[in-house]
Amino acid sequence: MSNAHPYPDLVDRPEALRLRELANDLAAVWPTPDVPVDGWMMRPSILRRVASEMAARVAGDVDRVIALGPGASVLGSAVSLATGLPFCAVQPDGTSLGARHRGETVVVISVDGERRDPDWLSAFEVAQRLSVVPGASDAHDCEPLITRWPLRNGPVTPLTKENPND
Repeated sequence: MSNAHPYPDLVDRPEALRLRELANDLAAVWPTPDVPVDGWMMRPSILRRVASEMAARVAGDVDRVIALGPGASVLGSAVSLATGLPFCAVQPDGTSLGARHRGETVVVISVDGERRDPDWLSAFEVAQRLSVVPGASDAHDCEPLITRWPLRNGPVTPLTKENPND
């Protein structure tokens, strides 16, 4: 496993600090029940950092990235770009994007590690499982980037036009 980041910081910062800042940024845009899970994926600065942190954890013997669940195509392509590995993304409805070849060694990635494995995944050697946040259960031995759920409480309160600090 390599700790070299595809997108290195201009100033070398400790991993704990990078992950804490990423957790705070995710918390600021993490979805509420009425917002899709992949909303934060539309923020390039956050998606780039998530992909970079995941890429730094991918084992050196992996042949392909397999992304599962909501936002799989976005997360899979971002991690693929950061690692240089090909990817296959499988959406919750079973729709897939990208090729996969029996016998490959793969890393399985997802937002929360909770995705039920598709039957065809047994044809692959799963080297590791990575997620952005931990799942509610430990169904798989999945390594989360952020160790706590960055959920907001309640719906987003819209900003008013008047700013009392002006």
